[in-house]
Amino acid sequence: MINSIHDYLKTKDIYAEWKETSYDKHFYAQQEQEIIIHKAAKKAFDAVPGKIPTIKELSAEYSEILAKKQAAYAQYRETRDSMRELLTVKANIDMVTDRHNSGRCTPIKVIIE
Repeated sequence: MINSIHDYLKTKDIYAEWKETSYDKHFYAQQEQEIIIHKAAKKAFDAVPGKIPTIKELSAEYSEILAKKQAAYAQYRETRDSMRELLTVKANIDMVTDRHNSGRCTPIKVIIE
């Protein structure tokens, strides 16, 4: 949405100029890319129900979401590390019980990542 707002603001003067020329084909040929970008931005605005948010509102919402993501990722890393440790312990226990069950009791090295 932020890109659409930027595109609209950059191209609105050219689009207005094209309208003033009564949609001149020669002007359109010269400024075709800008006019297409403007129409795409306008189409994106039409898809949004209600009032279009400002860039400031969108930036604030993005900052809030980014902060939540970073907090959730920190919790994810802690949980992932805990899971790895538990899997290592499980693997060590499985090795110990396998060796005792097979009759071989040799010392093992504990693996902790």
